[in-house]
Amino acid sequence: MALSVASGLEWHNRKPEEFIDQIVKNTRVLDGFTIIDGVKSKVAVPKYSATIAYHADLCSFDPTSSASIDEKEMSVATFKWDFINCKDVLESEYRSMMLRQGQLNEETMDADFSDWLFDYFRKLVQEKIVTVAGTELVTEITTGVDSADVLTDTLAAATDSDNIYAQLEQAYETFSTDLLAAVYGDADREFMPTIYLPTASMQAYQIARGDKYTTTPEGIESGVVGNYMGMEVRHFSSLPANTILITPPRNLVMLTDSYNDSLSIQTEYDNKTNSRLVWGQFKLGFDFKNPEHLVYLATA
Repeated sequence: MALSVASGLEWHNRKPEEFIDQIVKNTRVLDGFTIIDGVKSKVAVPKYSATIAYHADLCSFDPTSSASIDEKEMSVATFKWDFINCKDVLESEYRSMMLRQGQLNEETMDADFSDWLFDYFRKLVQEKIVTVAGTELVTEITTGVDSADVLTDTLAAATDSDNIYAQLEQAYETFSTDLLAAVYGDADREFMPTIYLPTASMQAYQIARGDKYTTTPEGIESGVVGNYMGMEVRHFSSLPANTILITPPRNLVMLTDSYNDSLSIQTEYDNKTNSRLVWGQFKLGFDFKNPEHLVYLATA
């Protein structure tokens, strides 16, 4: 009796949180971002602000405290991929040994292969998301609607192990009052800034940190990246070379259309061609909320 595999088949018992959710959890640079779900094209993200005034006279009402709300429009783009593999290829290449052992029917011949594809595609999507994150954030920082209010400065030279500490000091001196208060512990620790460095700058930072000591500390020997002025230093591979990005992670926004969608990857079996068809798509976007909580340095 022939077996029919339905179009849009869910990956048997896979849990719905195993796609974008896994990507975020397995990508360290994303795990502190603010995530906004359910974005189909664009979304207006609220930006809150308030000041409070104190008075000495208990018997008078002085309405000088204020609160306001603004909005920033953020958008997503669609990312799609597809893949086809047929019985002939599986027989002659990937699954030859298993197929000779009797796995020649629609139900079993692609089961292990489908599992491998799901995990492998997730890793490739993970790499794509990190690349998109760096590219879109830099675009918003340099040319977006809030670019004029970002705390920026120019690095005089390309980053190396001899000048990375001087560059970090330059960035540190660019901080706003709110960021400094967070570093010193005077304000809400939720706003503690994190330093994001591209690959070559991270390498220079680690080398420079090792050179600062005559006796190598245990942390350097084990490859642990130390903090700078109390701030965590993180690798962000898709940032442009010779840049420094410093902001509280929650200030960075990741937008997606369906955070827990197991059907972001779908599959069906085509009886006519003995082919396994795999495809998927998701929507993604990156932005930031408060430009005054973001420091960006780059070479001219």
